[in-house]
Amino acid sequence: MNTAAANTYAYLADCTDPTRRSRIFSVYQGFLYAGTAIGPAFGGLLIRQTGDLRTVFYYALATHSLFTFIVCFIVPESLAPTQLSRAKAAYNENTIQAGRGIGKFSDRLVSFLAPLKLLIPVRVTKNGGPLKRKKDWNLTLLAVAYGLANTLIVGEIPKTVVEGWDIDLLQS
Repeated sequence: MNTAAANTYAYLADCTDPTRRSRIFSVYQGFLYAGTAIGPAFGGLLIRQTGDLRTVFYYALATHSLFTFIVCFIVPESLAPTQLSRAKAAYNENTIQAGRGIGKFSDRLVSFLAPLKLLIPVRVTKNGGPLKRKKDWNLTLLAVAYGLANTLIVGEIPKTVVEGWDIDLLQS
């Protein structure tokens, strides 16, 4: 979900004028939360109409498959052809500079972790001079809190799943 959201925001940012971007983002976010609010009710109606819990999962499979098809084959590229060719040229330049040696291969193998450098605490400066052994841990702690919160939320899901659930138990 987070990857899809990041890709969606990147696509919207590429396709919209900066003056209208906040409006487009807020509309997207509104639809996202509306779907989150309406989805469980719709799922409940599906289960009630069919009497089978699996119907919701089949419906989700169908809608996600349709979404994947639309994104892969219908949604156009967000960059103009000139921007795309410049981006490809810059990528190729970086690939050539990275080299092909064994040491460089191991660097490329873990290069996907490079954005996590953002979470490393940085030295805090005040009035142009570094403070004594002070680091800004805010972003690091925020990431840890977010991770723990998601872990706790996902950890609660198995507790709610009970063997032998059927439609009669859900309706009572």
